[in-house]
Amino acid sequence: MNHPRTLRVLIGDDHRIVREGLKQVLAEAEDIAVVAELTARTLRWPDATLESLRRAALSMNVGMARLHDDLARQEAPLNPDQRHAVLAHPERGEGLLRRLGVSDALWLALVRDHHEVSGGGGYPHGVTEVAEPAQLLRLVDVYAARLSPRLHRPGLPAPRAARDVCFDASGMPTPLGAALVRTLGLYVPGSYVELASGELAVVARRGRRTTAPLVFALTGRDGLPRGEPPLRDTSEPSYEVRRSVAPHEVRVRLDPNRLLARL
Repeated sequence: MNHPRTLRVLIGDDHRIVREGLKQVLAEAEDIAVVAELTARTLRWPDATLESLRRAALSMNVGMARLHDDLARQEAPLNPDQRHAVLAHPERGEGLLRRLGVSDALWLALVRDHHEVSGGGGYPHGVTEVAEPAQLLRLVDVYAARLSPRLHRPGLPAPRAARDVCFDASGMPTPLGAALVRTLGLYVPGSYVELASGELAVVARRGRRTTAPLVFALTGRDGLPRGEPPLRDTSEPSYEVRRSVAPHEVRVRLDPNRLLARL
């Protein structure tokens, strides 16, 4: 999620696993860890599961951390060596964590299974039965990937990303997908929207409805930046969301910490 970093965690000693300098993999891992944990809290999972899930999210790509950063900057399709490394990274990561002394069985299983798909078709083993925490970790990982821009494509608008990963073939939300949308809303914090008022705004957090976030209006109707962005409730008709706005369309500089302090 290459939006302003409104979601963060302190990862402490886990910096030894995600090596310094791997900017892309570390930033995305932090976002995924926060969203996965918040969604798990919505589902009222036990604290021990939340802790294993958080640690797995931070370390799930340790088996291909350097390659992960390289692929984020690569336009060409994967070459055979890269494809092999991608398919092998869940088991490689599990093995590396074991050698580092990790003994948490759920943490290890989540790293190994975070690309498996219920019913089969995932990797590395194509298992048909996938534990719910691993399903959630994969869901959030795919959601984050849809939101994040790459060299060959822009990031998807948040509502489109949610539809892609949270709804089944019949158009109904899956249980985990519904929990993710209830947690974040359709518009992820840090993304940009245009309001019915003509203002450009940044999403602060979900509102009373999943489709109506609370936002800070960064510009007025004339397109000029505001000195002190007002908070808008998009459930009000005059401020409802008209459309998502891509980050590259935004020319306003903002201080996320200053805005968050007002929530």
